[in-house]
Amino acid sequence: MHFMKIGILTFHYMINQGSVLQAYCVYNILKEKYPSAEVEIIDLIPKNRGDNEKNYKKNSPPFIRFDALARFRSMGRFWNKRVRFSPKNESMQLSEQIKFINDQGYDAIFTGSDTVWMDSDKFDHVLPHIYFLPTGIKAKKYAIAASADPLKDIEPYIKKSDELRETLTGFESVLLRDKLTFELMEKLEIPNIKQICDPTLLFPFEKSLKIRVEKDKPIEKKKIHIHLGNKKAKKIIKTLLEETGKFEFVEFNEKSGLFSGDHIVDYLNEYVDIQILITDRFHRSIFALKLSKALVINIEHFEKNPTPNSKGRDLFTKLGMPQFCLRYEKSGEAELINGILNLISEWDEDLFLIRNKNLGLFIAQNQQVWNEIK
Repeated sequence: MHFMKIGILTFHYMINQGSVLQAYCVYNILKEKYPSAEVEIIDLIPKNRGDNEKNYKKNSPPFIRFDALARFRSMGRFWNKRVRFSPKNESMQLSEQIKFINDQGYDAIFTGSDTVWMDSDKFDHVLPHIYFLPTGIKAKKYAIAASADPLKDIEPYIKKSDELRETLTGFESVLLRDKLTFELMEKLEIPNIKQICDPTLLFPFEKSLKIRVEKDKPIEKKKIHIHLGNKKAKKIIKTLLEETGKFEFVEFNEKSGLFSGDHIVDYLNEYVDIQILITDRFHRSIFALKLSKALVINIEHFEKNPTPNSKGRDLFTKLGMPQFCLRYEKSGEAELINGILNLISEWDEDLFLIRNKNLGLFIAQNQQVWNEIK
């Protein structure tokens, strides 16, 4: 397929390392696949969502969170050096968003990756919203690793099934990131759907960004990094592990400043110094898997995922190691800690080699899926 101009519609603007890296990887795999095309990220940032990401503002003196502002500015520096953007648009009205996109004259638009197809109050629970590339978009439409996770309620999609089916049937290709979203699209009877891994697996960002990779040193199991979206859950897990007296807890250091530094690169380079990662974050799991020998334990929390169908569970199942995704049920701290300690006890060189081999095969299989897209 010959395209002159390609647009990418995704969550590139979120002050989140995973969101930034997935958008960077989508941009680069499209640049590789269509070298003669002009590729750019569509700089559509609905004002309500864009303002929400500027969490460096405070209502009391000194009115600025300088660490958050430094991170915000560093993200901008990351983008400015590496990616082409469309003009910026902050409209929150669907009709204006469609007009803005059409005015850019794209031959093709790729929506994804990330949770671009979620039903959320961030979109006022409107389905299909702009990230579905609804009727009126003139370019050829593709989805790349699109996800509806976390899917807490299927009913909003069922109620809008006719509109969603009409919209998504018009896509040239629908590549979905996880089993949960694939099964949802099957229920909606969307044709031509396939699964593909997250772009941070699909593209070797570690090479292009010159990130440290360490997979040769001996297995060690002392330094633990815990990162959970639920702060209460993190505190509980850390406290219970501290009681064993066996571990050293490490945090990532904020190195970027207001006027210099690269938060994304610095952040990625810290993974090789972690020996155990406990997280409910999908991309953090991926970064550790790609960059280090760390034992990676993905936590599936009952509040975020009421049923055991998270993208983290899906990833580790596809890697042939589902036991490394642990379910955190309500009042289930004792069982969870026992599960964590058992995985730590069992983690050794043989398990790492199995994981690393499976990861390589998984990436190769998904690259083949991507290569088949015309």
